[in-house]
Amino acid sequence: MGICLFVNWLTAYIVTLFFLDLSHVIGSSGVFALFGVFSLLAFFYIYKKLPETKGKTLPEIEALINGR
Repeated sequence: MGICLFVNWLTAYIVTLFFLDLSHVIGSSGVFALFGVFSLLAFFYIYKKLPETKGKTLPEIEALINGR
């Protein structure tokens, strides 16, 4: 949970840090489109890399993670 909080605050800081500079260069709609593209890329990466665990037991999940 600590790692999740750290990543959340870090990404919020990065977005806050670059938003105004990027909005001056590409406009606010361009910034939202850029962040939307990053969100889509993250979605597809997570969709491909994380296994589905719904309805599986803990040993089955551990086997998926360990590649067995």
